[in-house]
Amino acid sequence: MTTGIERPLQIESGDMVFKPWIHHEAIQRRVAQMAGYLATRFNGQDVRFLPILKGALPFSRLMVAGMSRLPYGPSSITIDTIQVKSYQGTRSRELSWLQVPQSPAHPKVHDVLLEDIADSARTLTAVETHMRQQGGASLTTAVLLDRPAARAPDVDYKPDLVGFGISNPEAWAIGFGLDLGEQYRDLPDIYGRVGPDGKLPPYIIPPLPDV
Repeated sequence: MTTGIERPLQIESGDMVFKPWIHHEAIQRRVAQMAGYLATRFNGQDVRFLPILKGALPFSRLMVAGMSRLPYGPSSITIDTIQVKSYQGTRSRELSWLQVPQSPAHPKVHDVLLEDIADSARTLTAVETHMRQQGGASLTTAVLLDRPAARAPDVDYKPDLVGFGISNPEAWAIGFGLDLGEQYRDLPDIYGRVGPDGKLPPYIIPPLPDV
């Protein structure tokens, strides 16, 4: 992803208005911090990144680029992709795998699952549960945006790593992988939906866990 594309001052869709919210430079800084954490944690070990398509691709590219610039980190990094579709079955949330990782989990390879946003977290919970059963060395989940107030009532989920936290359950973000009807994924910045008060919702940068 580059920052040379046009960056509109606002985006209108129906009665929704989106304005620049988290600029690319802020995203870069935060993902660099997350990359540093992972590089320290998995220094000298093998890591496989598993971005969930399509939204997590820009996030994963920036993460890998950040780690590659460090003088320490994993001895090897591979990237595989996951694409899923979830639907409500008669008894539980069921998961349909549209694209599975090409390589199987390995007991000496640490998996890092990447997602653009955790809101209801139903799909992310199901994917994480499935991947933990595959036999990898460990599984870490990193999300760029976390909106815990939008969790489904029956879901108790907390990602391991969070880029930006959103407290407003009505917040809506597009850009940098996040879409609106499959549009705007290529925007370098994250745009937020303007609230009834004409303002953008606040966000926080939560502390990273101890290594």
